[in-house]
Amino acid sequence: MKKINQIISVFISLGLFVAVVFSSTPAYAAYSSGTLVSMTNSERAKNGLGALSVNSALTSAATAKANDMLSKGYFSHTSPDGRTPWDFITAAGYNYTYAGENLAIGYSSASELMSAWINSQTHRDNILNSKFREIGMAVVSGKYNGVETTLVAQEFGAQVASEEQPAAQEQSQETAGESNQGNSTPTPAPTTSVAPIDINKTKSNYKPDSIFENEEIEIQAIVTGQAQTLEAQVGESKANLLENGAVSSNGDEKTYTAKLKLTKAGNFDVVISATGREDAKDTENIGKVEVKPALITNGVSSSAKTAGFKETLKDVWIYIVIGGVLLGVAGYFVFRHFKFGKLTKLSTASWDL
Repeated sequence: MKKINQIISVFISLGLFVAVVFSSTPAYAAYSSGTLVSMTNSERAKNGLGALSVNSALTSAATAKANDMLSKGYFSHTSPDGRTPWDFITAAGYNYTYAGENLAIGYSSASELMSAWINSQTHRDNILNSKFREIGMAVVSGKYNGVETTLVAQEFGAQVASEEQPAAQEQSQETAGESNQGNSTPTPAPTTSVAPIDINKTKSNYKPDSIFENEEIEIQAIVTGQAQTLEAQVGESKANLLENGAVSSNGDEKTYTAKLKLTKAGNFDVVISATGREDAKDTENIGKVEVKPALITNGVSSSAKTAGFKETLKDVWIYIVIGGVLLGVAGYFVFRHFKFGKLTKLSTASWDL
């Protein structure tokens, strides 16, 4: 009986040893945003691209987005209250011409996360986008749907050049001055000729030029003449700028602004079409927009309990092997000092339960 108790003690000790090893391994990441920024710039360098500078406003946007996802329990580029990445970036005070976002959840290793991003075409495109100049990152760990894990938000951007702003203000003032001068004299009576409808392709614009599925772009159509219909089309999605948009005037030009939600991934032309009186028409293709498929996840969105398991296994495999060897040695001594036949003669009566 004494020897049986010794055997049981050996197995209990080994079990506790293995349990301590596994419990000492964190279920969430220990890497930093700085590490991911360095790895991002390393990937850009491999492809002949310049390094991205860390921007405090983009870092604030990334932190706000990551904390928002963690506190509200969602994992998406669009929050439950409808805020897009561009809303977070703008709210942080970043005036962008180009912007992008990568998200990830459940990765306990920076190298594993970066590998997943690089192997995903849409996330790789953001990392290697030559238009981006700055970056902001946040790595936030905590309970997501009751399980410890890590959320990562990576924001990219290129700011509106400050030297361009005075020139834009000067142009606006000149246009307003010409309009006031024109209104200071009587307007001639209209003739029977119909003024053409004209879409200003140079001034008409949209932003951003890269979004994710089920997000919106904002389209501005600059039109001269009296528009009877005005429509923006991107792929299969259409927006009536006359009925659903906001209108502002600057002399003879009118600016129509509307948002258009895009639901399918792909690269699409942004086309504006207008008609005026007596069949006056104009159609302009003002550029392309990229609509990306959604997200990068390490399985947490479907079951957060699997977060970081593969990385955990990599870290503790040596202890598992050692535990297995110790169990084998213990088994050897058991069967060396006790004949198998003797063990089979042990009955429940031998165990004082």
